[in-house]
Amino acid sequence: MRVVLRSVRLTRISCFQDYNAELDKVTEIADTDSTTGLFATADEKFDSVTLPMDLEKVGKNAFRDSGLSEVAFSPILKSIGETAFQGNSIKAVVLPDTVTSLGRGAFATNPKLEKIDLPNNLSEIPDSAFGCSDNKNWMTGLTSVDIPASVKKIRGKSICREQFH
Repeated sequence: MRVVLRSVRLTRISCFQDYNAELDKVTEIADTDSTTGLFATADEKFDSVTLPMDLEKVGKNAFRDSGLSEVAFSPILKSIGETAFQGNSIKAVVLPDTVTSLGRGAFATNPKLEKIDLPNNLSEIPDSAFGCSDNKNWMTGLTSVDIPASVKKIRGKSICREQFH
């Protein structure tokens, strides 16, 4: 059975921990137009998330402005939607090699970002994937990014242009 998460109320324990029945697998987290993603509110944020092991897709805005500093990605994740993790305080983005698609602004405006490990199967870094919106959000701890040979296109402002001189 395929399950698409559209809304789950977060508690201090993992929002996915008790969700799965024996045969259900969360394979996709849906898109949302919410500016605080699917799981946070303007008043309630959370520090970290461990994504389900069977998750293949994180939808648009799913964890946008959710207060995150740490994300553990599924080992079979394939796609991350537009602005899915924008506006957080994520320190490291280590994507599995199964990721082949990043949405525009997927990790934009994460000023505490220090490490980016891009997957070996990624062919394009989209607009503003790791960009910043203003000089208050520059990723001052980020000093280098290894871009795998599989990447054939790097779109405008994909990594905060003020970052490297």
